[in-house]
Amino acid sequence: EIGPASSPTASDDYNAPPPSEDVLLRVPGARLHLVDRSRSHPLAAGDLSLLRIRSGDTSLAAIALLGPVQWPLARDVAAVKLDPCHYAFSLTVPASADDPSPDPLHYGLTLSRPDVRLDGVLAAYTSFSVHAVVGAGQLEARVRDEAEAAAYWTAVAPNVEAYGGAVARTIATGAEHLAKG
Repeated sequence: EIGPASSPTASDDYNAPPPSEDVLLRVPGARLHLVDRSRSHPLAAGDLSLLRIRSGDTSLAAIALLGPVQWPLARDVAAVKLDPCHYAFSLTVPASADDPSPDPLHYGLTLSRPDVRLDGVLAAYTSFSVHAVVGAGQLEARVRDEAEAAAYWTAVAPNVEAYGGAVARTIATGAEHLAKG
């Protein structure tokens, strides 16, 4: 026998477990830069935290957090490993009336030492790939402080835009086609 269809009510929402965070990975000694074509801008330094936000057994989102800066870890985020200590993230930016076709936003992450666990988390939550940057080995060996990290991201900025931007545009185009049906 089929009973009446139940619909969610406000009391169901009230009984839902509160959101909680799980630490997926914490990496000390990281630096984050906003990368554009001509230079990089330091944003934050400290411990990188990758978190999963969930309600009960349901995963709601995953985020990266470094100082005051956070960004989503999702399939529409291009995460590119450039070498063992450098990762680039490209995020699609929603269109607006002022900018109907915005460029992706690029972050450069520098680790003080490699952490192979990061690759696994990024592969699980983002569009992750590995690309070697020509000449990056010489730059990587010299990155010891903030000024050198900024110089690294400024030197590789065109590559970051090429690798991450292409992936981000492909992801955005695919999402557009999905939305249009």
